[in-house]
Amino acid sequence: MLNYRIDKIRVIGSTAFAEASKEELRALLALIELGGQIEDADELSKAALISPARCKAALAFWEESGVISVDDGRPVITQEFEDRLTRGEIDEVPALQVADSIRDESLASMIDECAMLMNAACLSNPDVKLLTALNTQYSLSPEYIVILAAHLSAKGDLTVRKLCNEAIRLSGKGCDTPEALDAYIKELEESSGAEWEFRRVLGIYGRNLSASEKKYFKKWAEEFGYSVGIVSEAYDLAVLNTRSGRGDLRYMDSVLTAWHEAGCKTVNDCRERVEADKAKRTAEKATAGKTRYEKSTPQTPRYGNFDINEAFNNAVARSFGEGEEEN
Repeated sequence: MLNYRIDKIRVIGSTAFAEASKEELRALLALIELGGQIEDADELSKAALISPARCKAALAFWEESGVISVDDGRPVITQEFEDRLTRGEIDEVPALQVADSIRDESLASMIDECAMLMNAACLSNPDVKLLTALNTQYSLSPEYIVILAAHLSAKGDLTVRKLCNEAIRLSGKGCDTPEALDAYIKELEESSGAEWEFRRVLGIYGRNLSASEKKYFKKWAEEFGYSVGIVSEAYDLAVLNTRSGRGDLRYMDSVLTAWHEAGCKTVNDCRERVEADKAKRTAEKATAGKTRYEKSTPQTPRYGNFDINEAFNNAVARSFGEGEEEN
């Protein structure tokens, strides 16, 4: 029976990962999936979908490379290798190389500032390696790393792992200079501020925004450049003019779009537009009412140039001799 146990050893600089065969890697991944504990090579071979003989050879390979070790029967992946797997994007480098890198005053200052932002007296060696790798492997400047660290700290979301993940994500999107990062953070803060204010106006709390809500909020804030005051005006109109009696996003969007197209830029502009629209509708209703009244008033019937009422009156006058006296 094969029994293993975790042995926390250092694996910095090991070349085993690059040299491992497909079967050896599958055996190691299966061992990780099983939580580092197996009864024998047969159990591991079933999980890795390779033969027991290849599993034994793989276990021997990883033991020799220092990734796993045998003690009292329970296999364990070294802590440092487990960290490497979860990090994924950053390669391990020898400690001496890291030491050489941080002799650079700018890197040393960056590490100190990140520690200060995390309220830590100093950072651990693994954390220092991660931060250094952002500079040496991803060519991100110390200034960039500190700016991003300060941004995450302000959000209450700063850890070395989150800092590295966010730096790698942003650099992968082309945001890899301090200037680009500053612009990104500014846009994000403005967008987030507007989103929160719009949430407050509509009474949206305790849940994530829907896709349509995000779309409207982004349109009003970024495309129209509208403040929460203007959105509040549209909300009030939606409450008054929709059956639901609350803010209908489609109605609000139609109002805000009309104001934007009319060139309204302030709350007063929007209110004046509302009053102008009311006056126009009132005038149109009055004109429409007058037209209806005129159409409903009886008109004297005429047949060509012959007026039947006039003929009737003339006939009555003649019957009483009124026409003869005049003659």
